[in-house]
Amino acid sequence: MKATLLIILGSFFLNCQNYPPHKDRLSESRQRELANLFLNKELYHQAIAEYQNLLDKVGLGEEKQASLCFIMGEVYLDKLHDYENAMAQFLRVEFYCPDCELVKDAKKNIVTCLERMDRPVDAQQVMKNMIALDSENVQSQQEGTIVARLGEKNIFLEDIENLYGKLPPRKIDKLNLIQNYIAFELLFEKAKRTNIERDPAVAKQLFQLKKNLLIQKTMEQELQGKLQIDTAAVTLFYLAHQQKYTKTEKTSSGKETVHPLSLEEARSQVVQDYLQSKQQEIYQATVSKLMATSEIKIFEELVPEEKE
Repeated sequence: MKATLLIILGSFFLNCQNYPPHKDRLSESRQRELANLFLNKELYHQAIAEYQNLLDKVGLGEEKQASLCFIMGEVYLDKLHDYENAMAQFLRVEFYCPDCELVKDAKKNIVTCLERMDRPVDAQQVMKNMIALDSENVQSQQEGTIVARLGEKNIFLEDIENLYGKLPPRKIDKLNLIQNYIAFELLFEKAKRTNIERDPAVAKQLFQLKKNLLIQKTMEQELQGKLQIDTAAVTLFYLAHQQKYTKTEKTSSGKETVHPLSLEEARSQVVQDYLQSKQQEIYQATVSKLMATSEIKIFEELVPEEKE
């Protein structure tokens, strides 16, 4: 009886030793924090182990599982250059969450893995499937004249015009532009496969370009309907800046004389200057309104002063 009891107690204590105390079990947020710490300290294998522990937790949603796989895939790809394990993780992304936004980026990374594993045919097939899917999503609503086809992607005449503007009349010139457009698309696909957008300098430039474009479109909306040519306002603008509108003539003796231009003579330039002035007024009003409703502090004492 005693021997049986000892065996039971021994088994109990042995099992207890196999499980850490409850206080030592990390929460999901703390375990993620530890994984990120390892990653930042370039302990990549240890970071992957912690991310895998997170993935093994019960109750994680599909998006969280896909996100963890994507992170591990990027570590394998970019830090450890282990393309087989990287590809396996990116395949898991779609397996866990086929409708997640990460799937598209995961597929791009799969192409990169295949290319670096010297499997260009497989990489090209994945790219074709991606292009075909994008073509179905984008071109299903697009209509027009198809002038070329790149893999499974249709190239419309409107695509060429959007890039180059109004096309020249001669057919040979149009064909040259189509070839240039195809070259442009091929180089773009190559750039995406090399993940050059991950380069910090490139990412910074892309972000700045995106900001500039969004600001431009925002101001276009602000200006819409507000830039109207008011004849009376144009006349007042001309009178206020009349000294600006002059012409210079040379006399028979070679001496230059300056003559003022009438409103009719300078109308096109006056209207252009008037509209630019109105644009600047609307821009200043928009910025002033935004600044008035924002919490802004400029640390003037930290701004260096130029030495004369």
